[in-house]
Amino acid sequence: VAFNMHVVGVALATIISNYINAAMTLFFLMKEQDEFRLSFKKLVIRKDVVKKVVSIGVPAGIQGMVFSLSNVVIQSAVNSFGSDCVAGMASAQYFDSTSFCMLNAFALTCTTFTSQNYGAWDKERCKKVWRISWFMGIGIDIVLVACFYLFRYPLVGLFTDDPAVVEFAMVRVTRTTVLHFLCGTYEITAGALRGIGKSSIPAIICILGTCVVRLLYVSFIFPMFRTPQMLMTVYPISWIITGVSMNTVYFIVRNKVFKKAQ
Repeated sequence: VAFNMHVVGVALATIISNYINAAMTLFFLMKEQDEFRLSFKKLVIRKDVVKKVVSIGVPAGIQGMVFSLSNVVIQSAVNSFGSDCVAGMASAQYFDSTSFCMLNAFALTCTTFTSQNYGAWDKERCKKVWRISWFMGIGIDIVLVACFYLFRYPLVGLFTDDPAVVEFAMVRVTRTTVLHFLCGTYEITAGALRGIGKSSIPAIICILGTCVVRLLYVSFIFPMFRTPQMLMTVYPISWIITGVSMNTVYFIVRNKVFKKAQ
């Protein structure tokens, strides 16, 4: 903004901030005195560790890639409503992104503490970690999205003052943002499953329950009711389906795994 570089300036600012963020992270890791201190001299490849990392990381990565595919399909449908709709949806999407960051923080925490307690064969604490993460994450996010809804007009006003753009932004806020806490019902539970080493299961459920459902919805249901409201409804529908599936499978898998641990 200060240098009047428009889109190029925004892109450069993003890249520069990412580099600064990465440099600061590495700096503080290298200064740490605990077990996770980073030392480039001690970096080695251990096949047993790599195998475990890949088995957990690759399914999660594929899950994220397929999410992007379904979002591209939805975005193409958004584009069909014109530039005002594109701008409005993009403005409101920041609220969803902020909500997701909150939920993802609890999901990652759930993975970390579940894996620690699972490694210690403490199944009761594994269950407790999931309960605390699930209810705290979703509870805090409900408060967050409620604030977004209550202050939706002044918040959207930070991005645009065009009435047509604001109207489309309100469609996303009222159809997706207010229900975005539903993402936590499966994201946090997926974190718990990864914590006990079952990374492929949440990836498959998310691909089927979220991505496939969205693609089918946009391909068959949306064409019959071509409105922005109907298009945005695909999100809460996919969240509910994925959440129910993820939690059902979690309890089944958890019971089996903990029985073996005995």
